[in-house]
Amino acid sequence: MDWTQVIVTALIVLFGSGGVLVTIIQNGKSHDKKHDKTDANLENLLTEVKQLKDGQAPIKEELSHNTYATKQQIKYTLTRLHRDALIRMCITSYELECAEDLYTEYKRLKGNSFIDKVISDLRKLEIRFSGTEDKNEQQRTGKLYETFPELHKTAQSHH
Repeated sequence: MDWTQVIVTALIVLFGSGGVLVTIIQNGKSHDKKHDKTDANLENLLTEVKQLKDGQAPIKEELSHNTYATKQQIKYTLTRLHRDALIRMCITSYELECAEDLYTEYKRLKGNSFIDKVISDLRKLEIRFSGTEDKNEQQRTGKLYETFPELHKTAQSHH
């Protein structure tokens, strides 16, 4: 007996019949087809993820523009309130509450430190309830200069 006959005989004994061996070979081919299908599904998913990611770029750009515009609007609003409140030398409780809310959002949007000084100045002003009239302008001016000495220097240099 040569070695080929020994191996074939051993395989027949091991697997009982040629039908089992054919089944094993077919299962292997089927297994490869399943892997091919899984690979194709993964490729499709990766393609879809890439398309979704590419589609986000314009959305991110638009969001960036909106964030910038929002920060600019908050800066404008707070600096305008700052100017008006300094002229009046007081701030209403409602204005201060709104300013605090805007300041919080500005910081959440990662706004720079420009507004820190503005909000600090607003917090130092006398708080009035809406509609309260002031009877003593000189007293208010003196109080303003005490709170903001740099304004007093500027006012003196213009006289």
